[in-house]
Amino acid sequence: MWRHHTESRRPRSPHQHKTKGKQFKASVELAISGNPVTISSEHESIHRAVNDAFASAERCLKERGERRKTQRHQALCTMEE
Repeated sequence: MWRHHTESRRPRSPHQHKTKGKQFKASVELAISGNPVTISSEHESIHRAVNDAFASAERCLKERGERRKTQRHQALCTMEE
């Protein structure tokens, strides 16, 4: 299951007078093995915010997959000893 959410927001700091405009925030929500994971990205470009959020989600899933693969391999090695 996954969902994504995009919103527009102004910079939080009142001292940032040199900003070019709105900041967009994109969030991707994943449920991995029943555990919710939210990944967010902020950028001045809505397209960049969405692309960055999905790229981060993809990296997260790949890292989790590699960790699980390593854990399975270690478990098999332990059983063989």
